[in-house]
Parts: sequence; structure tokens; C-alpha cells
Amino acid sequence: MGPASRSSSRGGDDPDPEQLSAEILKALRQTSPINSERRIERAVISVPALFELPAERCDLGGGALAGFARVELLQERSRSALAAAGGRG
Repeated sequence: MGPASRSSSRGGDDPDPEQLSAEILKALRQTSPINSERRIERAVISVPALFELPAERCDLGGGALAGFARVELLQERSRSALAAAGGRG
């Protein structure tokens, strides 16, 4: 992940990665079929196994900005193992 604010080719400032993550998570929450039944307060985000710490911090911070009370990161290898164990491999 890059610096907090970058100049774009359009002449303006691009949002930082944490803000982008927050916007994506907000959109996913709004379009979730569960959203109509109850408010989603927690999120589990799967990330690449080799995700570096600054990138993880962006997703965790994005979750907080999006209004989630708790955000957990799950590495892809772990997600795959859990899916296979649950018969959804």
C-alpha cells in the first residue's frame, strides 16, 4: 500500500487505501441479503497469505471506518482449509 494520499492523473487526490476499503465494505453491507433482517456488526475479510502488515492495517482500519464493531482477517490458506473441512471446497 502506498502513502495516505496520492495525486492522480486527473489532478485530484485519490482516496487512501483505508478509505477505499471502507467504501467497499459499506457497499457489501448495504447489498447483503442479511442486511434487511438485521444490522451487520462484524466482518471477516479473507486476505492473501502474503499480505503485508501495512495492507492488513488498511483493511482493519477500513472496517472500523465502515462502522463494523469487530473485523477479523483470515488468510486465504486458512479460508480454503475451513471451506474444504466444511464440505464447501
